[in-house]
Amino acid sequence: MVLIMSMKYKKWKPFKYQCRRSPSHAKSKKMKSFLLFISTLGLCLPTFSQNCSRLYLFDPADKKSHSVISRDPFESVLVANGKAAAVQTFTLPIDWTEKGKPVRLKVQAKFDCTTNLEPRDFVWVYFRINGSIVKTITVKGVAGENSIAILDSISVPYGSKVTLRAAMVCDSPEETISLRKGELEVCQIGKPSTLYTSIYEEAPVNYEPSMQVKNAGSKVKILWRSGPNNDSNLFRLERADSNGGWSTAGFAKDDCNGNSLCDYIFFDSNPLPTTIGYRIVQVDRIGKETVISEESRPVD
Repeated sequence: MVLIMSMKYKKWKPFKYQCRRSPSHAKSKKMKSFLLFISTLGLCLPTFSQNCSRLYLFDPADKKSHSVISRDPFESVLVANGKAAAVQTFTLPIDWTEKGKPVRLKVQAKFDCTTNLEPRDFVWVYFRINGSIVKTITVKGVAGENSIAILDSISVPYGSKVTLRAAMVCDSPEETISLRKGELEVCQIGKPSTLYTSIYEEAPVNYEPSMQVKNAGSKVKILWRSGPNNDSNLFRLERADSNGGWSTAGFAKDDCNGNSLCDYIFFDSNPLPTTIGYRIVQVDRIGKETVISEESRPVD
């Protein structure tokens, strides 16, 4: 029996691999049958790197492919210990060899953790395509479990600029979530297993929206950066609770014009004790909504 991930519930469940066995197995002795079964099972195990070209592999010392956010020093392990820590990749080197066709990326990660985590402790992973968040993966800590696993995929339109962010959040010094070297990987499905080969074409969006969340006494201060928008209207700020639900925290005018990037500040005067993070939703004049940034609430 092998454990695989149920993407709907983000938990692991048992799954029996059904591998064909020849009629001779049924006639053999019990021990021989058992050994043959173990051997056959090994051939059925899925391989993440099979037919999947690696675009990114987490290495804390590699400053060319990502930036790391951490209050504590780190070497081979990035640790969130009563606070938050995160890794933000630079643009992934996708191979656009088939002009006009989208590609599919796969992400796999394993985060070690202490067995005393609560729902307020979680791993938060998201993909951003051309400046907009298009996929968010949130997995909460479960008491008694010593690891958190991620296995997911995403389709990327041709020529897009893609980045990934993985954050770890725990709210007590006795609780720890960590990411070890080599345990976060992004690969491109359907390409030969070569490393960092790319003919990347610059996407139309030439900036990366940014967002910071800071505790300010009884308030929470949210800062973000956005680019000019011809159909600008407003930003809606939303807060996330420990159950994964979103509610409106307030609004800000989207008044960025010209060719410069614009910075914004918002104070959430009534943050809830269960608030674990925030996101910025850009709403244009015709009502189109785009999530441009998400960020976890820091633990002080």
